[in-house]
Amino acid sequence: MDTRRGDIFSITLAGLSASLVHVNVTIEHDQFGTFELAGLDEDSWELTRRRVATAIYNTLKRNDLEIAVEITPTGTNNHGGQLDLAIAVAVLLAFEQKSLPSTVVLGELSRSGEVQHVRGILPALKAASTSHAIRHAIIPRADAAEAAHAGLDVRVVDHLRDVLDSLRGSHVLDPAGPRRSTRSYERDLAEKPFMMASVRRALEIAAAGQHPLLIIGGAGRTSAALKLPALLPSMTADEAIEVTSIYSIAGLLEAERGLLGSRPIRLPNYRDATLEKFLGRDDPACPGGVRPGEVSLAHGGVLFLDELLEFRRSDLAALAVALAKGESSGFPARPLLVGASCACPCGFRGDEGIRPCTCTRTEIQRHERRLRAVFDRYFDMQVVLPSVFDVAKPERSEVVRRRVAAARTARAAMAPESETGSEHALWSFAQKRGVLPSNWPKVLRVARTIAALADISGVRAPGKRHVYEAIQFS
Repeated sequence: MDTRRGDIFSITLAGLSASLVHVNVTIEHDQFGTFELAGLDEDSWELTRRRVATAIYNTLKRNDLEIAVEITPTGTNNHGGQLDLAIAVAVLLAFEQKSLPSTVVLGELSRSGEVQHVRGILPALKAASTSHAIRHAIIPRADAAEAAHAGLDVRVVDHLRDVLDSLRGSHVLDPAGPRRSTRSYERDLAEKPFMMASVRRALEIAAAGQHPLLIIGGAGRTSAALKLPALLPSMTADEAIEVTSIYSIAGLLEAERGLLGSRPIRLPNYRDATLEKFLGRDDPACPGGVRPGEVSLAHGGVLFLDELLEFRRSDLAALAVALAKGESSGFPARPLLVGASCACPCGFRGDEGIRPCTCTRTEIQRHERRLRAVFDRYFDMQVVLPSVFDVAKPERSEVVRRRVAAARTARAAMAPESETGSEHALWSFAQKRGVLPSNWPKVLRVARTIAALADISGVRAPGKRHVYEAIQFS
C-alpha cells in the first residue's frame, strides 16, 4: 500500500470567535496497526485518540493501517469532541484518495462510529462562511436545525459510515433542511394580572431607552419583569443568530429548534448565584472550554435579579463592569438589567391587606438606605408597585413594542445634550424639585427617552414636562 494523504478543515471556538483548524492525515500499511495523533493539547488528546481510532476501525474494519494525524495549530483543544468527525473524515479521505475542498467538518464520534450532537454549530459555521473560504459543511443530523441558518451548503450524517459510502458514491448526504425560526412564549401586557398604569409606563420607558429598572414592592414583581421582553423591539436576523449562538454553546438550545425568535429573559436566584455563574465559567463540554454566564445568556433581552439586596455586593459590582463593557468571558453581554426588592425586610409593607408589616421604623429606614444606594449605583429608573392590580384590560404588548421601536429611532436622532442649549434651564428646573447633581445625568437620560415616546415624529430635545415625569421614576 502506497503512502496516502488526506486533509480537511474544522472549527474551534473561543467565545463567539472562531478559528480554522487543519487536519492532515498520512496512511501507510503496517501489519500491527497504529494511530498517532499530534497537535491536540494534553487535556483532550487521549480521549480523542481512543474514540476516533475505535470509530475508524469499526467503520473500515482494518487493523493493518499506520495512521498519523497532525492538527494545526498545535495545542488545539477538542472541547466537547467537536473535532472527532473531522479527524475521522480526513482518514477516510486519505484511505479513499478523495478530497472535499472548501469544506469544514464538525461532530463528536462514539466508539461505534455514530455521529453525535456538539455545541456551537451555528457560530462555528457562521464564522466559517463569513471569515474563511468555506462553502460546504458536514455536521451531525441532530444539529441540522440551527446549521440551516449558517449560510453554507450543509450536509448531515448519522454515522461515520455515511461519509464513507458518500465518498464511494453509494450514498448522498442529506441537506440540513429548511430554515426554521421559533418564537418562545412571551407574557403580554394584556394578560392577567394587569399591571397598573404607572408600572406599564415604567416598563415602556425602560424598554425604549434600555434603562436599568428597579422594581420595589410585594406581589407582581416577577410578573412585571416577565412582561418586559415582549415590549422590546423584535430581534433582527443578526441579533437572532447571535443570541441563538450563545444558547447553542451553553447547551440550552433544544433539539430540532432553529433560530430563537424571542428575546431571552434570565432569572438567576441569589441562593445559588456565584460570580462564575454571572460572568461565565470553565466547562469542558462547551466549545472553547467556557460556558456563557447569565449576563450573556440574557444578552439582547432582560436580566432580572429578584431579591436584589440578597446578592453579594462584589458580584453586583463585577456584573456592572461586564454590563459597561458589553462583554463577559468572550461573549456579548448587553441585556436590560431589572432588579426587584420588597419595600421592607419582612416584605409586607404596602401589602397590609394581605398581612401586616412587622418591621420597625429603624429596620425600614435601613432597608430604604440600602435600596437607595443600590439604585444610585446601578439603575436609571425605579417604580413602586401598587398593592392592587388594574381591572381594565390594557393595550397589547405588540402596540407598545411598535412605540418602543419608533422611540428608539427617534432618540438616536436627537441632538446631544450639549448641543441643545437647554440643559442648564432643565437642570435648574430639576434642582428645584430636589434632584441631586449626582442623579441629574440619569434623570436627563430618562427624560430624553420620554420625549422620544411623546413625539416620535421630529422631537429634538426634552422639555420640562419630560423632566418632571423622569423625576417621578428617580
